[in-house]
Amino acid sequence: MSVYEIITDKIIAALEKGVVPWKKPFSTGLPQNLVSKKEYRGINVLLLMCSQYSAPYWLTFKQAQSLGGSIKKGEKGSPVVLLKFTDFIKKTKDNETELTAEAGSTKITGSASKGSKRYPLLRYYTVFNVEQCEAITYPTPQNIVADIVECENIVEKTKCVIQDGAEAYYSPCSDTVTVPKKGYFQNMASYYSTMFHELSHWTGHQSRLNREGVQKVNFGSEVYSKEELIAEMGAAFLCAHTGIENDATVGNSSSYIGSWLRKLQEDKKMVIFAAAQAQKAAEFIIKGDNNEKIRED
Repeated sequence: MSVYEIITDKIIAALEKGVVPWKKPFSTGLPQNLVSKKEYRGINVLLLMCSQYSAPYWLTFKQAQSLGGSIKKGEKGSPVVLLKFTDFIKKTKDNETELTAEAGSTKITGSASKGSKRYPLLRYYTVFNVEQCEAITYPTPQNIVADIVECENIVEKTKCVIQDGAEAYYSPCSDTVTVPKKGYFQNMASYYSTMFHELSHWTGHQSRLNREGVQKVNFGSEVYSKEELIAEMGAAFLCAHTGIENDATVGNSSSYIGSWLRKLQEDKKMVIFAAAQAQKAAEFIIKGDNNEKIRED
């Protein structure tokens, strides 16, 4: 079984139980490694948020031992993926170098007369939550206080043209986001999580991150399903960043579960690809005007 299949099957199992991983509240913050203090990124955030643990701290078997602790008997770990890059060269008959690599579900091909191409190699390893460990001390998780001011600052920094309307949607033709007025939402968290969903779509414009699902809108297609996943996950990352509850499209997500399950079963790379693109979308929105590096990635 490939890494893509292992990871996707875990997400599928959660969806089959009616659990949408990117809808779980991030009240104690994003998952992070207890030893390195680094927050997990992309698909790893969703994988670890599928767990039932309240503590956001994770570590490997060896890290637990290095801290003088151990894993409780019978505990099962959670997979996280690690992306590394490896050089690849393929010689063709005419001595021209053909470069081929796979990134997510997108094949990258090209040719060059000299040199090599770096391509991503996906691996996975196992981590355990601190609640699965013995004899390990860790900080008491602190609930993140929702920061509506920070939400507004993030929206304003994008300089996106936002207009009032009866529905929430992004129009690539006019490059505008339409969202109902704040008073039509149950609370401010619902308003901003909806806004973050549409702004995630907005990042896919050809002048920004140039995603196919935004340029070619074909409702019901695999490309469209991927773009919806990207926007859902992008909103989840932004809600986690600001500490607000991600409840904008819970009802909508329920209707999407069946479609997502079919697509994920057909394409085992789809969810990993979507999570990576969602991470870029969220970072693009957070950085505002300072986005040159993300555009180049």
